[in-house]
Amino acid sequence: MYDTLTWFKAAETLTTLGDPEGARSYHQKIIAMEQGAALWGAQTPLAYFAALSLRALGQEMEANEKLKALQDFAKKKLETEDDGGFFTSKPAMIVFDDDPKVAHQLQGWFLMGLANLRLGNVPEAEANFSAVLSADPHHWWAQFMLKK
Repeated sequence: MYDTLTWFKAAETLTTLGDPEGARSYHQKIIAMEQGAALWGAQTPLAYFAALSLRALGQEMEANEKLKALQDFAKKKLETEDDGGFFTSKPAMIVFDDDPKVAHQLQGWFLMGLANLRLGNVPEAEANFSAVLSADPHHWWAQFMLKK
């Protein structure tokens, strides 16, 4: 995920410096990485950066479709309960310390906030990021996005 954020910031910087081809190559890397991850069926913040990259490349319709898919995924996450369980593919999760239901909800609210923000639903995005911070006041990315 950090590669993606770095690539996106590099693309923004190159755009500002007047190097659209350099920026384009980073945007294309992000889109390609997200397409590979999408094969697994899950949505992550990577989809958000891919949508921003599509917009930067002038592919507005594809960007909006990606954001709506992210929004739909987040809505389903918020509507269903995740029991978690012993087996997990979430490498950062300490199985016995984290509550998988809370982690499930946090991810849903955060992804919904990202989608709402770029679809122009700013008050809803603020509410989504605030919901994340209510449950986890140390969620640095929700803090960052809320300040935006």
